[in-house]
Amino acid sequence: MKISTENTSGIPDVGNLSRLCQSLAVLDAILQPEWVYRYFSFNARWSDGKRMASMRDGSGSEYFILFQPEGAVLLGKTPKSPTGAEVTQRGHPLPGTFDGIPDALRNALVEPAFTSEETEFCLWRLITDDRWTVGGETGAERNHSEDLLFALDGRPETYKAWADDYYEKRVNFDAIRQVYEHKRITSKLVRSLNREMSLAKLADDLEEIGYVGAP
Repeated sequence: MKISTENTSGIPDVGNLSRLCQSLAVLDAILQPEWVYRYFSFNARWSDGKRMASMRDGSGSEYFILFQPEGAVLLGKTPKSPTGAEVTQRGHPLPGTFDGIPDALRNALVEPAFTSEETEFCLWRLITDDRWTVGGETGAERNHSEDLLFALDGRPETYKAWADDYYEKRVNFDAIRQVYEHKRITSKLVRSLNREMSLAKLADDLEEIGYVGAP
């Protein structure tokens, strides 16, 4: 069963989700040098110890995840879905979308980059929680959250299937797996994914993403 607001059990805990989002951002940085055309991004120094991950599909669907010491909040929207159209018509989220968010995480709702008034669905998890909580509308058939959250299952196979289609080429699976495992980024690994990219060209992205690879 795919990840959605009705099936959050496959989403990693806060720490591992942060690592996964870094991996997604690194892979997209290698495969797509132009930031504006990337699906996945990550900023390890968003503000005051906070980190931010995002996904944008170029057609208005997107999510933002704010990571902070207490936990994480994900705000998502898919404007072309039935629920998204209703949010757009109302001009604000549906009732209950933000109900129950712990006070320690509510500052995510006032982050200017997140446009919380357009939020279609919201997920959150404290560091001490054992699962993700979903606020408000959870019907995946209405909010199309499967299309937005697909890569958060933590499986390199999922990213490869998407990347092969999106980039219209066969993307090196072993390299994807190594990045998912947070292995050290080498020139060989970079070139196995994109022959026109170099480790030097990737340096600024790696710093922003805060990716630290193990041997």
